[in-house]
Amino acid sequence: MELSSAQFVGIGVFYFVLALLAITGNAVTIIAYLKDPFKQLRNSASNLLITALASVDLLNALLSLLPSSVFYILCAYHVNFRDFLAKTNPCMEVMKSTLELASLLLLVAMTTDRHRAVTAPLTYKYHVTITRMRRALIVITCYSVVFGLAIAMTCHVTHYVIHGGHLVLSLVVLMVMNTRMVLAVRRSRSLVCSCAESNACRLAYQRERNITIAVCIILAVFLLTFFPAVLLSTVTVICTAVECSLNPSVFSVSMFISMTSYHTSSVTNPIVYSWRLEKYRHAFRYLLIKCACARVDDMKNTDQATASSLIRKSTKTTTEV
Repeated sequence: MELSSAQFVGIGVFYFVLALLAITGNAVTIIAYLKDPFKQLRNSASNLLITALASVDLLNALLSLLPSSVFYILCAYHVNFRDFLAKTNPCMEVMKSTLELASLLLLVAMTTDRHRAVTAPLTYKYHVTITRMRRALIVITCYSVVFGLAIAMTCHVTHYVIHGGHLVLSLVVLMVMNTRMVLAVRRSRSLVCSCAESNACRLAYQRERNITIAVCIILAVFLLTFFPAVLLSTVTVICTAVECSLNPSVFSVSMFISMTSYHTSSVTNPIVYSWRLEKYRHAFRYLLIKCACARVDDMKNTDQATASSLIRKSTKTTTEV
């Protein structure tokens, strides 16, 4: 199915809007961590994972989603990219595979961190430190780069089979850890309710509800973004490899859904993993107010400078007269 110029432009604009949202949300998350006015975010290993995930999503939006939007828009004007794509395709494959694996492993690391915090709260701060978390991030980075290079050197079928294997294993780990985490929260709630006042019971119930909602959002985002992307891409590539006839319209729609679902995670991750946290919300609010106040001060200074200039001109004119 040949896309028309209007369809190319529409897809390009849609991806461009997604890229802007992803860049803005993840950039604000990173800035809030680096410029935290209350000095609270850097003291937590969990926040380091959130910032790492935001960095991966930011790179994904800048290096993959934004160029894709430009590519679709220029295709509407029949610009030939064959030579350029032939030269840059290996590098793009390595980069895409590395970012996909890094994002997937960071999701698993964040779930593991929360599982440890809920199931072993007394020893959590002793075992999970910022230094150890940085080492874990280095391991994740090296693993993603090595497998990204290895995947880029293999055939397309092996490429997507490896991605599918990582996806299935990660999904199993997430399901097991999140189930154990919910059960641990319920056990702690029953213990609190049996020996505390009604106010403490309400607080325990609210904590269970918040964590359960967070777990559901994590699983929903994971399933709605990564799973359709890898599944559709794997089925399409395998069918192409075995010379199975594919309807061109089905191929185009499946690739569009696959790419959109994957890149949507870069937009939703800042909301799910950052903006729901109270410390991040306070940092965001403070930075926005600070930027707004700085803007107002600049406008006042500009108005004062303009007024002073007008007064000097009028005084000079009066003196000459």
